[in-house]
Amino acid sequence: MKKKILALTLSVLMAASLAGCSKELSNEYITVKQYEGLEVPKVEQSEVTDESVESTINSTLSSKSTSEEIKDRAAKEGDTVNIDYKGSVDGVEFEGGSATGASLELGSNSFIGANGDYKGFEEQIVGHKIGEKFDIEVKFPSDYKNTEMADKVAVFNITLNGISVVTVPELTDDWVKENSEESKTVEEYKKEIQKQLDDGIDYAAGKINVIQLLERYISIKQGVRYNTKVGYNFVLNLVKKEDFGYRSIRDIKVSDAQKWIVKLHEDGKGYSTLTSVRGVVKPAFQMAYNEDVIRRNPFDFKLIDVVSNDSQKRIAMTEEQQKLWMDFIRTDKTYCKYYDEFVVLLGTGMRVSEFCGLTKADLDFAGRKIRVDHQLVRERGGKYYVEKTKTECGCRYIPMTDEVYRSLQNILSLRKRVKTETIIDGYSGFLLLDKNDSPKVALHIENEMRWAMKKYQKLHPDKPDAPLPHITPHVFRHTFCTNMANAGMDIKTLQYVMGHSDVGVTLNVYTHASYDRAAEQMAKIIDFKGLAAPEPQRKSG
Repeated sequence: MKKKILALTLSVLMAASLAGCSKELSNEYITVKQYEGLEVPKVEQSEVTDESVESTINSTLSSKSTSEEIKDRAAKEGDTVNIDYKGSVDGVEFEGGSATGASLELGSNSFIGANGDYKGFEEQIVGHKIGEKFDIEVKFPSDYKNTEMADKVAVFNITLNGISVVTVPELTDDWVKENSEESKTVEEYKKEIQKQLDDGIDYAAGKINVIQLLERYISIKQGVRYNTKVGYNFVLNLVKKEDFGYRSIRDIKVSDAQKWIVKLHEDGKGYSTLTSVRGVVKPAFQMAYNEDVIRRNPFDFKLIDVVSNDSQKRIAMTEEQQKLWMDFIRTDKTYCKYYDEFVVLLGTGMRVSEFCGLTKADLDFAGRKIRVDHQLVRERGGKYYVEKTKTECGCRYIPMTDEVYRSLQNILSLRKRVKTETIIDGYSGFLLLDKNDSPKVALHIENEMRWAMKKYQKLHPDKPDAPLPHITPHVFRHTFCTNMANAGMDIKTLQYVMGHSDVGVTLNVYTHASYDRAAEQMAKIIDFKGLAAPEPQRKSG
């Protein structure tokens, strides 16, 4: 069966065009070795030009910007407006086309632009005042990613809640007097900045503490994924509870940073948590270093050299465990309805958010392949949105095995017929729906597995001979990768199927070797039993 799966996989992959994966920055962490008694070397400073002084001053002025609420005029381009909107096509509202309290900068081209005789979304808000309720019409472009919405005209009911404008202070003698301890005039201030840049010390940010640095770093990280935002806020809230957060960034040495990490570990923070903390704090300090605020990044050290890695290793299920679990799901009266979902996850290795993001248009039954180029996410507040795959290499086609093919057909045949398909960021026809006819998200499937696991453990309390690991969608993904590796799939093909940007992740994180597998492979390579016995020597003469 493994050979059959492998052959099908390779044939489909060869038929599909393997687009090259462009490199992109990831959340993986680059580290260097720990040093004891580190002396900070003198950093060679480049010549400070008039342009760099001007840029530094402009940056400071921008950091002092204020947001002013506007009440006495209509909205104009450049303003930031707060709006409620509700969209409909042919009189039918669509999900993803409505929001309450949305913030929008007019002129940013964030919403649908002009198309033919139809003006753009943002330009139609210009000229309206606070409290006004009005309708606008926009036309979706012909190349819109959701083909069902292409060239359609949508009507949006708009309520304008507020108008604000960002004001950047002007560099004047009065401003200098208020914001500098040394200078009283603009010319003196420029010389002050010149000297501080020559010394490699940022006049404005050099005295800020760790919390302020993190807030500044997070504020400029726009367009990040929802889970990344959650991670940023987690780290920021943690640092706010630590004395370390109130220390000046200029005074922190490598040894100080290491001691703080050790303290967090002693306080009960696990290795994975510390990795997350360092993954935010280190680039924040790197930003300060790049801006000549500090002379060295104090978090340039290897985490494993400071604290031990106590995190649980990712587990792949054995063949026996896979059979045990899937047989249980298939025959259980309560959880058999999830059997096909589990088959698809275990048979494709998709990330659970990618699976939830699948639409009917992503399934090519004739070519027996699945298009994966986006994922579905739901915030804690209940807002749905579609985002790109984790990496650009995550955009791929995954072959359908016979089992996956049948399960996808079953899911489609049992899918509810809804009057109006949910539209999220231009996508509709989501494959998996919950009891409320809304698209399923990762939490749904995680709960399905957790509840099923509890029932299994209750029914089989005395199964020491066949224990199961904690079943999660991630475990399914690890298991799939290991199954493909054990079946003989070459590593580059496996990297493509898994959607990894780095083959090292495929090799070091997701595949799992074992004694049984090693013995099996060695037996195939060195088959002593297959060697013919030597013929007896004949006597001469």
